[in-house]
Parts: sequence; C-alpha cells; structure tokens
Amino acid sequence: MSDSKRETAVAPSPQLSGDRLAELLSAISEAPDFATAATFMLAQFADIVGAERAIALTLDSPPKCFISVASIGFDRENRPQAEISVDDLSNPLVVSALSLQAVSCEEGTAAPGLPFNEWTAIPFPQPQYRGAPHILSDPEIEAVQLPRCQVRRNLIAERRRRLGHAPGGVDELAGDPVTLAGDRQMRASSAQRPLRLA
Repeated sequence: MSDSKRETAVAPSPQLSGDRLAELLSAISEAPDFATAATFMLAQFADIVGAERAIALTLDSPPKCFISVASIGFDRENRPQAEISVDDLSNPLVVSALSLQAVSCEEGTAAPGLPFNEWTAIPFPQPQYRGAPHILSDPEIEAVQLPRCQVRRNLIAERRRRLGHAPGGVDELAGDPVTLAGDRQMRASSAQRPLRLA
C-alpha cells in the first residue's frame, strides 16, 4: 500500500479533564477521610500513566518524615508501610519530594522499605507554611548522589519552586511512566485502528 493511502489513527493522550475531572473532584469531596481521597487520586494518576502499582507518601506533622498514606495494586495484607526521614537525601523519594522534581530509577534500584524494582517518583507540592521543609536548590540537587536514578527537571516544577509552594509528598509509580504511557498509547492506537475489509 502506498504512503498516500495509508490510514493512521492517533490515540488521544490520557488527560484529567471534563467529565473525568468532575468525577475526581466529586469523589474527593465526598471521601470520608484523607486516606480514601488519597487512594482515589493515586488510582486516577496511575491509570493515566498506565502504572499497575503505586504508593503515595505525604509529610507527617510536624514535617519530619514522609509516611505512606495510600497504595494501589497490593493485597490488603501486603500494603507497603514506609516512614522516611526528610533528612535522608540518599533516598530518591526524599530528593524528588524536596526538589519538586520527578526522579526515575532503573531496574534494580529498590527504595528502602518499598517493593518496586524500577520506579518513578512524582512529587506534589502544598502551599508554603511556617516550618515547612525547604525546597532543594539547584546546587543541592546537583550535590546529591543517586546511583542508577535520574532527576527529571521540567519547567512546571521550576515555576512551582518560585511561587510559594512547599514540599507536600510524592507518588511512587512502579515502572517508568514515560515507557508505560508510551505503551498505553500504542495499545490505544492499536485498538482504535480502523478495520480494513479489503
């Protein structure tokens, strides 16, 4: 078949807008507690990137540790429980949360106390408040040694770092969401490819 007659289908990228966003906001507002709301948010986020398992960690109060508050993809009795000091800059999850930058780690880089072998950490901010941990500066990020892990800088995170945000927590997603999202888009594209009868 010639290129001029080749049909292509482009899968829409998964997004959180319209009805899906309204459903999310409604579910969160009706959640009976923070853990339920966090679990629903985490499930939506994991679905968007195509991760089958994920864990959410938030700062405790006072902000001395990141603690696990929600997880998906685990049996009830095997849910991971983690408590990680905000001072542990050898831990990629802490670096991600405190820098407001995503960090991805290659296969064979399990975070202490957490079950993923290859994973990506996606941080989330909260409004700045007195006593909040400081956001890591660029020189502090550069000084951190994270073997087999990479800080993924982006402009949105840079803007957050300047606009009165403080570290809030981090979502750890099993696998590499860049790869997972690409695989998901390929599957969606295949499913939407027009059927040819001749």
